[in-house]
Amino acid sequence: MNNLLSLLCIVLSFLCFISWTWYNPFKSSAREGNDFYREGKYDEALKKYTEAQVEDPDSSDLHYNMGNVFYKKEEYEKAMEEYKKSITNSDKVLDQSSYYNMGNSYYKMDNLEDAIKSYINALKLNPHDEDSKFNLEMARKKMKEQQENSQKQQQNQQENSQKQQQNQQENSQKQQQNQQENKEKQQQNQQENRQKHQQNQQENRQNQQQNQQNQDKMSEEEARMILKALEKDEKQKMKENFDKEGVYLGGVEKDW
Repeated sequence: MNNLLSLLCIVLSFLCFISWTWYNPFKSSAREGNDFYREGKYDEALKKYTEAQVEDPDSSDLHYNMGNVFYKKEEYEKAMEEYKKSITNSDKVLDQSSYYNMGNSYYKMDNLEDAIKSYINALKLNPHDEDSKFNLEMARKKMKEQQENSQKQQQNQQENSQKQQQNQQENSQKQQQNQQENKEKQQQNQQENRQKHQQNQQENRQNQQQNQQNQDKMSEEEARMILKALEKDEKQKMKENFDKEGVYLGGVEKDW
């Protein structure tokens, strides 16, 4: 975080210095644009630089200063386009500053690859520029961190995907196992129910047979009892008849 703040401080101070340095003293609009830039009135500065371009549309200095204005307004793509137009391949100092500020614009847009290329181009023109060296290392460090984070994210996604597939496979196997266990349990219950039903039927048949035997036994016993009662009754009747016929009961026979 401190390095990033240092980077921003370097960028802003460098842009301000360049914007105050390069201007055409013979163009009042350009001078007024520089004054507005110093005061932080970037819209007014941009307006004056645009007016100055009418007189000198190919001015590298104006393109550079307009790039600085767009950078201050955080319109980094427009700033980068102006910096590109300011490169002349004849003014080494201006070109080095343009490449440096292009690198800053790319960095702001998180285009680290092009930012690194721009800082390298700036160092080719001025190998001793410490700001370009510092920003180059910052861009490389951030790019490395992003690559590591990207690799880590891909690894995490792959691990999560594998874990998800493993969980799905385990769940599928567990589901199949549960289905098999339920099927076996159901078959076992059906078999136990059949056996229990058969056992109940057998017990019922045995009970019916036992009841029938008991009923048959009771019938024989009842028959014997009835027969015995009949025999007893018959004997009683015979005795009563015998008493009537052969027994003198007393009294005087009349002689008619």
